[in-house]
Amino acid sequence: MSNHPDFNSVFSPIKEAILKLPKTNFKRFFHSDQGVHYQIKRLNKYLKKNHITQSMSRKAPCVDNAVIESFFHRLKIEIGNKLNTKEE
Repeated sequence: MSNHPDFNSVFSPIKEAILKLPKTNFKRFFHSDQGVHYQIKRLNKYLKKNHITQSMSRKAPCVDNAVIESFFHRLKIEIGNKLNTKEE
């Protein structure tokens, strides 16, 4: 996790997952939202090199994402509280 989405926080887990994928003849997809960190050319090239098709959600009103956005907001608060408690 990071405070802000950036290339390394996105690329590192994707690369790690791809390296662990078993060989298969099935078509593979990487689905994400339209965040700028998912549109970086280096990531796009890496996915293509590994025969993975990138797929993105449509632009949607925030109401469509309210439940999941609320979940991740709460998760970040809870994790932040736990980290702050450990540091004290």
